[in-house]
Amino acid sequence: MGGVVPLRFRGVAALVCLGFVVAGCSEPDTDIRVRNPTGGVQTALPVQVLRVIDGDTLQVQMPNDNERRVRVIGIDTPEVSHPPDRDEAECFGPEAAEMTAALADGQVVRLESDPVAGEEDRYGRRLAHVWLPDGSLLSRRLLAVGAAREYTYQGQDYLYRNEFRSDESDAKASGQGLWGRC
Repeated sequence: MGGVVPLRFRGVAALVCLGFVVAGCSEPDTDIRVRNPTGGVQTALPVQVLRVIDGDTLQVQMPNDNERRVRVIGIDTPEVSHPPDRDEAECFGPEAAEMTAALADGQVVRLESDPVAGEEDRYGRRLAHVWLPDGSLLSRRLLAVGAAREYTYQGQDYLYRNEFRSDESDAKASGQGLWGRC
């Protein structure tokens, strides 16, 4: 037999290779699983970002075609809207919103619920960690450049809190974004 590969083996090998190629090309349009730091597995829901409201709030299209506002868990960005008692946006608010838009606007992102934070805030916004198409967390990207502050609601130990605090500390130490300007 020397260097001859049986025809049957080549056919099976070709099918296996084709299976790997097809599997690598398909993008799931349903829930995916992501591992969180506590070792549990959370479900991440794919949604389309329709617009950025501000640095920590998105308007998204849910899989059922309903639109929904999403508040990003664990961060707070300076406001861009004009509260009744103020004439201007907060320092670094427009920049934070622009950074969020550059990363997420028009993208399909994945929303990860956090069992500690709950499903909604008092304004009816969905609470979620937002995973970008490149696999990074929107909040960590914003914290790293000083476009957001870590935000812990009522002392809750939400997922990724330690990582967020570390990202904020690094941005502060290097004077990034709002830490260098505001």
